[in-house]
Amino acid sequence: MDKRDSKIKEKLVSVKHSTEVKAFDEQTAVVKQRGRRWRLSYKWRALRS
Repeated sequence: MDKRDSKIKEKLVSVKHSTEVKAFDEQTAVVKQRGRRWRLSYKWRALRS
């Protein structure tokens, strides 16, 4: 089991550092930020009307 566990850990580490995962993380951060901005602007508009 130790050899198998170490192989799995190595694969997980390599996936975490891959450029695809980093790009996906950046994209999700942008989407979250846009969602927050939209939500704030929606609340602001609702308060003004």
